[in-house]
Amino acid sequence: MTIAVTDTSVIFTHGDRSHALPTNGTAITHDGLGGEVAISVAWTDGALVETHTTPHGTMTVTYTVSADGNRLTITRTVDPAADHGPADATHVWDRVTE
Repeated sequence: MTIAVTDTSVIFTHGDRSHALPTNGTAITHDGLGGEVAISVAWTDGALVETHTTPHGTMTVTYTVSADGNRLTITRTVDPAADHGPADATHVWDRVTE
């Protein structure tokens, strides 16, 4: 996975797929498997926060980078619209040099 940041957007690339999102909080919508999905990205307290809103609930993905720039932590919180409580998962990635 590669994440590129510009002054106005963030570009996520995984394999041969890429998508760019504006970092000003503007939602981009598209049709998903369970209905319309609105995705917005904004900087919050030094973290990049990506919010996915669907008819089934909300998923928030928070990206933080260590002070030395060598570790990326991704925390994903799913808050379903049903009567289930939220679920969290955290992934930690270390920089790999090629």
